[in-house]
Amino acid sequence: MKRTRSFFSLICLAIVFSATNALRAAPTVELAAREQADAWLAVVDKGEYGEAWARSAPFFRIQISREEFVKALEKIREDLGAVEKRQLMRLFYTVRLPGSPDAHYVMIQYKTKFANREEPVVEIITPLLINSDGDPVPVVDDPLTVKADWQVAGYYIQ
Repeated sequence: MKRTRSFFSLICLAIVFSATNALRAAPTVELAAREQADAWLAVVDKGEYGEAWARSAPFFRIQISREEFVKALEKIREDLGAVEKRQLMRLFYTVRLPGSPDAHYVMIQYKTKFANREEPVVEIITPLLINSDGDPVPVVDDPLTVKADWQVAGYYIQ
């Protein structure tokens, strides 16, 4: 009886430890992606749009040319003015996004106040985990242990 109880306690402890590690993994992934997204946004905020495009994921650069990206951001950001305040609203890890290949993504939403707008807007930035070949890391790979970097694969201002 005592041996069974000890074994049961050990199993419960293993389950709790395993669940705790799984819960820690997502925030760790999200924070790593956010760090890269914030660095990318700092480049955009300085008006270095061509540099931001160059630092983006290959998947992103295929969707829009450097010239188109620079032109679009010059227009949008000039109208909005300088960033006065950027506040995190939401971030979450996912492996599926509509119209995109299954991969490791983090969706980050900020409520951002720009100088030329009274009301804040929502900025959505999506880092994607990219391997050394420039390809999205397959979802079967652990995002915590694979050698890869987060790179921006999407940026939208609503």
